[in-house]
Amino acid sequence: RTTALISRELHHASVVMWPDVGNFYLKHLELIKVKSETVLAVLVTMTNAVKNYMIQLDQDLEKTDLQRIANYINLNYEDEKVSNIADYLKSSVEDSCDIESADIIEHALQIVDHLIDKDIESEIHWEGVNAIAEESGYRDPDITRHMLLVLSNREAIAHLMREELPYRGIRTYIGEENKITVLKRCSIVTSGYVMHGKTIGRIGVIGPTRMDYYSVLRTVSYLSDVVGKIGRAHV
Repeated sequence: RTTALISRELHHASVVMWPDVGNFYLKHLELIKVKSETVLAVLVTMTNAVKNYMIQLDQDLEKTDLQRIANYINLNYEDEKVSNIADYLKSSVEDSCDIESADIIEHALQIVDHLIDKDIESEIHWEGVNAIAEESGYRDPDITRHMLLVLSNREAIAHLMREELPYRGIRTYIGEENKITVLKRCSIVTSGYVMHGKTIGRIGVIGPTRMDYYSVLRTVSYLSDVVGKIGRAHV
């Protein structure tokens, strides 16, 4: 809804980065074997959001092993933040004296680490293709083609927003100021949103270098505050 609102109001491409998985609170975890060494992890958060992650393990585990690992995590770490679960599991591995328990904990830690280190492209959601097609500022076919090229580079945008994640305030990159080559003919404005005192995601606008910066800055700043407040109300 946030990306659609930004795109509709500003007529530019808009992008929102989800909170990384480490900031989710666990309600339930299911581990489903897809094929040898490949597991589908279905994470249900305390807000009843369902997240699916395909995980590549270092070894093949049987369905019964995966069930024991999921049961261990669910029994011991329900309501815990995923990043904290990783820390607890590391301590448990070091303290465990029982070989069977240590094996389950080590596999559990591997799976949680995979969740945290998942492909960051999946954290990005955006809107804007229709805005680019309809906005007069994009009538130049060359500009339109370039903006569509920008929108196809999810990985580059995801890495940019991930690098900015700890920063709460607004960041603006105009044209050549952008480190990413594909963005050097554009401008991007981003702002972080906060839950419980920590910046956990970012909201951004991508458009031509002659965009209305006053409106963009005001909109991005306001909506980042709103998203943070809504998120805190649902955690």
